[in-house]
Amino acid sequence: MSKHNTSSLGYLPIKNIDILDSAINRTSNNNVIMPHVCDNINKFNSVFAKYLSSKYTYVKENFHLLGKNAKLGYTQFVTIHNNKSTNNKVIVANMVAHNGLPNSSSERPLNYFFLCHCMNIINLKILDMFNNDNSSKVEIHAPRFGTGLSKGNWKFIEELIKDIWASHSVFIYER
Repeated sequence: MSKHNTSSLGYLPIKNIDILDSAINRTSNNNVIMPHVCDNINKFNSVFAKYLSSKYTYVKENFHLLGKNAKLGYTQFVTIHNNKSTNNKVIVANMVAHNGLPNSSSERPLNYFFLCHCMNIINLKILDMFNNDNSSKVEIHAPRFGTGLSKGNWKFIEELIKDIWASHSVFIYER
């Protein structure tokens, strides 16, 4: 495992560890929310989405149930693991912030406004989890979302993570 500098905000990039295995292992002490970016045209075809659906097909199936209701700014939560001994969960957050297909190779389909909105919805979900169980601890484990097919700028997204999720432990998995 290769670790980089940890910011004072609890952000830690991680290399060469499987995100799904790591998230499930964390449920002995924490709940884990795993956000990633989805589009609003009912595709589920990013590298991470394909990997996720190869292990948990119902995440993709649940996303497709949204159909045309997958509007920009919507965040869908799907539980993929429940640790029976601790009742801690791994919850995937499908953040709809990718607007359609690009018309050109230079167009950025990622909408930063809606990405921020989805990230804030995750904050509200974490707050709700705390309100329902004061002993609940929540971590955010995510791939480098918004950069592949969405063509977002990772340096900017990284700053959004530090601003929006400053009060949470955030682990970003890099290839």
